[in-house]
Amino acid sequence: MKWLLLLISAAVAAAVIVRHKKGGGLNFEQMIQKMPEGAPPRWAYGNVTAVRKNTERIIELLEAEKT
Repeated sequence: MKWLLLLISAAVAAAVIVRHKKGGGLNFEQMIQKMPEGAPPRWAYGNVTAVRKNTERIIELLEAEKT
């Protein structure tokens, strides 16, 4: 039974990969935008974006302080 589940999940994963490769690849930003507002991946993606912006701002402030 476990082998059957493993085989089915591998076949589904392969089908998804083939489908996305034909379509030009995965577009994670588009997939995230399609998710509901409270979905954990969407929340995490938003937090990563906010952290990246804050990091860039901190670097700019540190560079301005050097001069």
